[in-house]
Amino acid sequence: MKKIFSKLGFKMADEMEKSIQLKSISQNLVLIFSQLFLQQQMVDGADEKSESSFWKIVMIIVIAAAVIVASGSFIFLFTR
Repeated sequence: MKKIFSKLGFKMADEMEKSIQLKSISQNLVLIFSQLFLQQQMVDGADEKSESSFWKIVMIIVIAAAVIVASGSFIFLFTR
């Protein structure tokens, strides 16, 4: 399996690269959640709130799936 990843261009990350990746994931999550929160606070009217709450749920599901995939791939690729 290691040979396949090396042929595809993947390499083992050093400590600095791991640190940068983990910080960027945390920063992106904070940015997205804060934007969703502020957008929800700015919306007025019942129709817009119900529509935005649907998209909020969809975004939370997508973000959760992305975090799970990113952490799984991080554990799989970089802890060997």
